[in-house]
Amino acid sequence: MNGLELVLLLLAVSAGLRILARRLAVPYAAVLVVGGLVLAFMPNLPRLELAPDVLFLIFVPPLLYWGAISFPLRDFRRELGPILRLAVVLVLVSTVAVAALVHAIDPAFTWAAAFTLGAIVSPPDPVAVLSLLRSPSLRVPRPIESILEGEGLLNDATALVAYRIAVAAAVTGVFSPLRAGAQFIVAAAGGVVIGIVVGYVVLRLHRLTRSVAVAENTVSLLTPYAAYLPADLIGASGVIAVVAAGMYVARNVTDIGSPAARLQNQAMWSIVTFLLESLVFILVGLELPSVTRVLTAGYPIACH
Repeated sequence: MNGLELVLLLLAVSAGLRILARRLAVPYAAVLVVGGLVLAFMPNLPRLELAPDVLFLIFVPPLLYWGAISFPLRDFRRELGPILRLAVVLVLVSTVAVAALVHAIDPAFTWAAAFTLGAIVSPPDPVAVLSLLRSPSLRVPRPIESILEGEGLLNDATALVAYRIAVAAAVTGVFSPLRAGAQFIVAAAGGVVIGIVVGYVVLRLHRLTRSVAVAENTVSLLTPYAAYLPADLIGASGVIAVVAAGMYVARNVTDIGSPAARLQNQAMWSIVTFLLESLVFILVGLELPSVTRVLTAGYPIACH
């Protein structure tokens, strides 16, 4: 079985598990992880080996973009304070706390390496947050849902910027809190600017393709990558760029395209997000036995 056949098998299993989760009234993310864990013990099942940065590029931009488009701007403005406290302040505090704990347990860890580890483990997974909040079996009060959804869109950006700063400090051996703060602000602001610019260009393209639904949907599908890649290339936050582009488009998209085209676009994104979320969680289940073996053997985890 080659990689393509494995992906098709995983998608077929995911569809069945989605139906099972609905019947059992449980979050489908948990069912998918368990399903992936069961598949991991099947004999002769090949591993789907992809570099972590490739996995991130495939899954995160489109899922965050659709999350940003689907998130009501009114709720975002109303809950902006709690969202920023969770997505920025709490993630940074968690990063510092993890770094301090690791350095205290093993002083051989330099502070830069400890902060790098803290930035990796501190944020909750935004894909998991967004998918769980959309689960019909989970009933969350709307204000709490808005806060968690907004936090899920932004916390990864905070952690990624902190990670880059920590890695740079580990490589150079120089760390300046003032410089780190300036880099954080520049990366975040750069992401916002690039996201808005991409959103503006996308809206102009939507006006040109409004009579061709296929072209309009293609533009929509490429938008998260058009925002993420340039921002990441210049050192800005690609995640913030994707979220900013999504919110900018969401604010103005009703002024362009017909209702029928918007319905078609929503149906397309529902399929795309289902496929990507399903693969994310079932791959987590597939990797659990390998990760457990590595941890119990006392060796560093190698990502595949």
